[in-house]
Amino acid sequence: MQQKQELGSDIKAMYIDGQMTTIEELATSKSLSDFVDAQTYRNAVQTRIQTMLTQITQLESQQQEQQSQVAQLLQTQQTQQTQLYADQTQQNQLLLLNQSQQAGYNAQIAANASQIQQLRAEQIAANTTSVIKTLSRGACGGGYPDNLCNAPQDSIVDPWNMLNRECVSYAAWRVSQESPVGNTLLQEYNFGNATNWPAAAEHYGAQYG
Repeated sequence: MQQKQELGSDIKAMYIDGQMTTIEELATSKSLSDFVDAQTYRNAVQTRIQTMLTQITQLESQQQEQQSQVAQLLQTQQTQQTQLYADQTQQNQLLLLNQSQQAGYNAQIAANASQIQQLRAEQIAANTTSVIKTLSRGACGGGYPDNLCNAPQDSIVDPWNMLNRECVSYAAWRVSQESPVGNTLLQEYNFGNATNWPAAAEHYGAQYG
């Protein structure tokens, strides 16, 4: 702004002095020295005007470049803000989804725990009833063969390939009382420990459907 004001003053001085021709200036000059000084001043003013015009052009170019940089920075900032908003939105959605899934998992765990507790209660009740019935039917439990019951534990191999007075021996005897097919399978094959029974029953029982 200051340079434009100075430029205006210099142009004004040039305009006022420039109204006179060189002969008129020479005639109105007090001496040749005054004329030379006037010409020198005019040349200096012209040089200064040209310099200022160059500076103004450079400043305008710099200003345009700065404006372009500012616009680019604003655009970059806006793009980053848009991306940040999108990331925050996605993060919130994932958080809500995780919370929803966690709530579902917690509900399922609670339901499973309730079912397990109920099954345990039913098992305890069934075991209690079974123990009462067993005790009422004799020391070895509800008709378990006397020869197996009275002999020392693990001293006799029962008809189902189990050692006497073991849980698997008692289970085999009970199976024989309720399932002819089960009795046949237990007599023909060794089912082993209790943990092996499901797989053995499935394998050997396949031929019986």
